Amino acid sequence: FHYYSKFNFEKDAISIKKGCTFPRSELPKDPETNLPFDAMKPVYIEEPCCGSDDTGRNTARTVHDGHMHLILRAFNFGVDALTDEVTPHMDP
Repeated sequence: FHYYSKFNFEKDAISIKKGCTFPRSELPKDPETNLPFDAMKPVYIEEPCCGSDDTGRNTARTVHDGHMHLILRAFNFGVDALTDEVTPHMDP
């Protein structure tokens, strides 16, 4: 939880298949727009099971800007709960 609570989602992407992160600037380009696939999405997690025809597919493509504060809050909640720094309360 700590790792992702500090993760720079704006600059970095996640590759589950390769077990690493990489700069979003290295995302494959969409041939129609010449922009990185899902470049405007707040989270990019490379599809771990994609074949050569699915290059650039983002598992987190349904995450929108309005969700990010909730996601980061949940990561911080996990950090707090596991470190006993405070008694966490996850209110909606």
